[in-house]
Amino acid sequence: MRKWKRVEGADGPRFRSALAAHEADLLRSLVTSMLGMLDDRESSSPADELEEITGMKTGNSRPPEDETMKRLLPDFYRAQTDHPAGSGTLEISGQPTSPWKLETGSGDIALQVGSSARFTLDAQTGSGSIKTDLPLTMRGSLDKHHVNGTVNGGGPTIKAETGSGDIRIQ
Repeated sequence: MRKWKRVEGADGPRFRSALAAHEADLLRSLVTSMLGMLDDRESSSPADELEEITGMKTGNSRPPEDETMKRLLPDFYRAQTDHPAGSGTLEISGQPTSPWKLETGSGDIALQVGSSARFTLDAQTGSGSIKTDLPLTMRGSLDKHHVNGTVNGGGPTIKAETGSGDIRIQ
């Protein structure tokens, strides 16, 4: 492949290069493969009643299972430790080894970490309650809508926020 050349256009910069025939064939094959994967995913989406009524296509509502599709659709797939839910319960289980940020607009957050987990908790709810089954060493003032403290000496921070739901730590 030849060097890339930057070309200024009306829509901003563009980059150009010339490919050898075998490089162009490889790139064409990769693009065809990706388009095939996306077409397969679209055709396997479940029936959507709203789409049938309005004619507006909504696409597949399930996160991809295939690792390649997870990389192709990064905004669709999120790890469970980074989950901005609107409403409904957010349920997370495991032991944190890095910071977790859990947010819902109006749903509950249920966190199951086990009695041996070590973490720092920063939990806040607008109008719900915060309950924990684990011994928590508090920091700051006591507030029923905001809890800050450590469990088993502290560790990675778990930041849990909900607008109007409850937060439960087990």
